[in-house]
Amino acid sequence: MLARDFEPNRIITIKEVIRKVIQNKKENQAFSVVVFAGNSFLLCPLTKDKDQLLSAFNKLDRGIMKMKPGTNFSNAMLNGIASLQSQAGNKAMILFTDGKENVK
Repeated sequence: MLARDFEPNRIITIKEVIRKVIQNKKENQAFSVVVFAGNSFLLCPLTKDKDQLLSAFNKLDRGIMKMKPGTNFSNAMLNGIASLQSQAGNKAMILFTDGKENVK
């Protein structure tokens, strides 16, 4: 995520995209946010509250996250699925990654 193929870098670019997705979500849409690298964790539990989502997201700082290096897509998927289990009806998951899975 530190590559400079996007200005100013991938992390800032993806944070701007995700912030826009949250700000433009419909009132009845519930989101959770799972952060991942070599491991993953639930940054924000499932909620329809934009302020709660943005507050959690604004606390995201790669400097304070103790993430393992790598891309563990499978672990992120499992945490994402677990976060959706409390939601009835249609469910969707959007995953943003910068690489192929390299942690098994």
